[in-house]
Amino acid sequence: MKKTSIIISSISVTLLMLFIKFLGVIKQSVMASVCGASMESDSFFVASGIISSLSVALFSAISISLLTTYSQVKNNEGQEKANKIINCSIKVFLPATAILVVIINALAYPIAQLLAPSYTTEALLVFATYIRILSITLIPSCFYLILNVTLENKKVFLPGKLNGLFLNLFLIIATLCFYKQLGVISLVIAFVLAIVTQAVFVFFISRKDFGLSFKKTECMSYVKRILLLSLPLIIGNAVYEINDIVDKKIALSIGDGAASILTYGASVNEIVTGVIVSSISVVIFANFASLVASKEIDKLIAILKNTLLCLFIFILPIMIICCFSGTSLVKILYERGEFSPSDVTLTSQVVLGYAVGFIFQAIRSILIKVYYAFNKVILPTVTGFIAVSLNITLSIILSKSLGVLGIALATSISMALTNIILFAFVKKLLPDFKITSLLPESLKSILAIIISGTVFYLLNEFTSYNVYAEFIVNCLVLAILYFACLLLFKSKPLLLFINKIKNRRPKNDSQSS
Repeated sequence: MKKTSIIISSISVTLLMLFIKFLGVIKQSVMASVCGASMESDSFFVASGIISSLSVALFSAISISLLTTYSQVKNNEGQEKANKIINCSIKVFLPATAILVVIINALAYPIAQLLAPSYTTEALLVFATYIRILSITLIPSCFYLILNVTLENKKVFLPGKLNGLFLNLFLIIATLCFYKQLGVISLVIAFVLAIVTQAVFVFFISRKDFGLSFKKTECMSYVKRILLLSLPLIIGNAVYEINDIVDKKIALSIGDGAASILTYGASVNEIVTGVIVSSISVVIFANFASLVASKEIDKLIAILKNTLLCLFIFILPIMIICCFSGTSLVKILYERGEFSPSDVTLTSQVVLGYAVGFIFQAIRSILIKVYYAFNKVILPTVTGFIAVSLNITLSIILSKSLGVLGIALATSISMALTNIILFAFVKKLLPDFKITSLLPESLKSILAIIISGTVFYLLNEFTSYNVYAEFIVNCLVLAILYFACLLLFKSKPLLLFINKIKNRRPKNDSQSS
């Protein structure tokens, strides 16, 4: 039953994220067509990226620690005590966030200078203004991520994932309706309104399980505990978010439009890491934590093994598509309006650089959750420092000869190193977990992708007709041939997945009768 609920939860979150990311691709396509790749679009993408990175680094770490504490207190001391912890957290973290916003506003111009030293004084002032306005979103972000803990505790994951939906919708509307008149400032305002809307929405949904109170509460000991638990996570998150900021800074040094190109290319990467990987890891972490608490380590190992193999199976064909047909994909998504053929070439290089590391990003995301479930956050933090240091070094070196391709490729290489370290030490947490047990099924997937990928490559090389039809037909051929090979090789994870889907309906019917 638990495995089935994990699959159902993962599928529901994945489908929502797939829709949101699909909408995100439409947003990027619209923005590429209307805004193009310029200094102005660079300023918006970098400024919004900084604020988003800061929000993820701080508040996602706090929400993870808060979720653990909230769940324990709710089970042991009741709902009322748990609600007091949420209220106390709001009273502590919201004022602290407001102070952070004031600090960012004071340092906005130096931050702009640090990131874009080649910009003129006028361009830096505009860049700093974007940073100041967007920093306001940190306050509603903090608010809704704290409240979302009450929903995730009930295994309700969808409302907390709708921020991308609001952001994509608001930016599409701003680009189509207001960009011609107002310019980039319309995108900045849309970004702020989207985050505020998400905060209001989560508050509305969670109000049944949580009562906002302004009375004095005596839960500071729990808040201190949350802060202590969050600190290593914040450091670990910050390392990776700093890496993203540095990548954009390096892109800014390459030339006007390079940061926009990197953002457009990264959107394809986010479809894989944001939809498939992140949605599954959210559900997996909640279940890993429960299994560790109940000391059901054998079940955890089984779920971990199946999850890694399933990710490997489904990401391999996506990786091949992006590697061999990245240019066609970019043409379909972006080549219109202000987006030139040279922009297509550069963006397809970014897609290729990230695609090489799709598997490594997926594995890291799941393995990290194992360490978090055991409250072992030091090693992920250390590996984060190592990976980011390598990534920054390689980005600087490779960008000089490969441009934006070098920046994306550096990320993939650093992720590969992270996986080696995480796998090496996971045996201390899970002595019975054997990496070699993954090899037989992994080899089946590799053999299947070699066969189907070869056909896909030949089709791309020797067929030439309408880019839309060609891309769709070739991808369908790849998918059909790949999964046919897996069935022929009797891939256990794929057969298990198919059986779960087939058996779910009869079980529900029998239970209802």
